[in-house]
Order: sequence, then C-alpha cells, then structure tokens
Amino acid sequence: TLVVYKQIQFAKDREAGYEYDGLVMIQMRSDDMYRNYRVMQDAWLASGAVTGVARSSYSVADTRGWNHDFDWEGRAPGYDPSFNTITVDAEYGSTVGWEVVAGRDFDPERETDRQGVVLNESAAELIGLDDPVGKTLTWSPNFFDSPRQYTILGVTLDMVKGSPFEETYPSIIFLEFDGMSWINLRLNPQQSTQENLAAIKAVFEEYVSVIPFNYEFVDEVYRAKFSDEERIGELSAVFSGLAIFISCLGLLGLASYMAEQRTKEIGIRKVLGATVVQLWARLSRDFLLLVLLAGIIALPLAYYCLNLWLKEFEYRTEISGWLLAIALIGALVVTLVTVSLHSLRAARANPVNSLRSE
Repeated sequence: TLVVYKQIQFAKDREAGYEYDGLVMIQMRSDDMYRNYRVMQDAWLASGAVTGVARSSYSVADTRGWNHDFDWEGRAPGYDPSFNTITVDAEYGSTVGWEVVAGRDFDPERETDRQGVVLNESAAELIGLDDPVGKTLTWSPNFFDSPRQYTILGVTLDMVKGSPFEETYPSIIFLEFDGMSWINLRLNPQQSTQENLAAIKAVFEEYVSVIPFNYEFVDEVYRAKFSDEERIGELSAVFSGLAIFISCLGLLGLASYMAEQRTKEIGIRKVLGATVVQLWARLSRDFLLLVLLAGIIALPLAYYCLNLWLKEFEYRTEISGWLLAIALIGALVVTLVTVSLHSLRAARANPVNSLRSE
C-alpha cells in the first residue's frame, strides 16, 4: 500500500510542463466555429473572461498525431524516429503556459515563424544536436508536397500529454496550417469560474448556433489519468486494513490462550519478585520474534513483487529501504499493542488468585 501511494504521488508531483489549472478546451465541431474563430477570439479577449485564446490540432492532453521522415543535419543513414506533431496558433505557448528553455516561442508579429518549429526537450535529445536552436529540419507535411525546411526557433520543457506514468513523447510543434480543431482558453484568475464560463458561453452562442456549448477543464482531464492507479491504491488500502484486522483478531486469540496456559508460571514468577514490566516483556517476546521472522521472510518476496508492478510504468519511483522498515516496524507495533492487551492483564493479576485457580 505504501509503495502504491508513493508511486501515485511520484507521478502527481511530476512537472507537467504547462499550467493545466484554469485552462479550458473546446472542440471545434461545426463550420460556424471554424468560420467565426477569429471574431470569437477577439470577443472572448474583449469580454475579460480569458487572458489567452489559441487553437491546436489536438487536445493539450492528447498524444495523437505521429509522423516520421524528418531530416536534419547529421542524421545517421536509416535513422528515422517518429515524432508527435502538433499545429498551433502563435498564442498557444502563452495560453497553455509552456516554458521555453532555449531559443524563443512563436511570435505572432513575425510572418517568417510559419517556417519555424518549436521542439520539446525529448525531441531535441532524439535529434541529437548539442544546440538545436537555429538549425533546420526538413519535412513534408503532406504526402504530395515537396519537402519544406523549418528553422528550429526554440525548445520547451516536456509537456505531459499522455499518461503521467510514461515517459514524455518527442514533439515537434508547427505554426498555423490546416487541421486545428481545438480551442484553448486561459480563464481570467481575477474573476470566478462561473463568471468566466458565462461570458465564454455568451460569445459562443452568438456565433455558433448549430451545436451546444460544451467544454472540458484540462485539470480534470489531467487528474483523470490517475484514476486507475488511485483505484488500485484504494483497494490495496482496504484489503491491507482487512488483513491487519484479521491478524489482530488472531493475535488476540493466541495471546488469550497463551496467558491462560501460563497462569501458574506467571503467578510463581510474580511471587518470586518479577515485575509487571518483566512479565509483560516475557509474554510478548515470543510473538514479536515470530512476527520479526515472518517479516524477514516476507519482505524480500514483497520487494520482488512490487518491483514487477513498478516495471509496468516507464516513469516510476524506487522502493526505498525506509518503506520496508516502516512496514516491518508497523507490524511489530501492531503485534505489541494487540498482545499487550492480554499480557498486561495477566501480568497484573493477583498471584494468589492465579495459584489458587491452578
């Protein structure tokens, strides 16, 4: 249970590469939306409900769109990796909040940026150029077109668009050509979400009449990626709690039986001067040794099984020694507390009554 929790937290603490809180997506599903996009963009910005609006060919939380046949200076013969490709508006980076770590972002004032691309760190590493900014990529966006040359303008942090438990994909981002079907809106943090959405909806319904206003919160889409693992964690916690409860019942029964079987011994030792603490330690020792032995046998097996489970994830945590130590110490503490309920009662009993009953 501790390892499952640690793996989930490890992925949740991962840098997403963009700001998903306060980001809303709308899929473009009608001719009205495509035809009136620029007017709606201006109206949304003028309403004060958003601080940024930009289109993209795919959802910011999606990894569709793979292509190959890219060429660049120094590419080894036969080396043809695939890249996740996405087309965006020049305002996309500022809207989603990606971080440029080398070079620059797209500039809406520069017409030449249409012949430029932005890479993420994984793509820059895959290409293998020490300083990719300013270098040229050659690629044909359409099968029947001649190859085009694109200048690498900048490099961004990797954006987690797929599973947060997997490595990020190498991505190449292009500027404004056909196929952009998602609108990304950065909500105004100075206003309530309800106010922002009401204003966005009003603009939408003014220019789009054939489909209803539907939207998605990117943070909800992102957090939903953890649902399967969180369900595993919850089930693991429930069954662990049930196993501990059943174990405690068994220990209580054994401790009660042990105390009853050693009533005479306890009475004699107490008459001879044994203290309550000494008797309690003596009665509890055997149980603690058994649990310690069980832990020594079980922990290597648990470590092996948990490692097999973690290998299912490309982006994974490590099993720390302190986790295994906590599990063993926790088992010893639970055993000690459970057994003490009967051992202390037996140790405090009047030795006269104990010997009389024998």
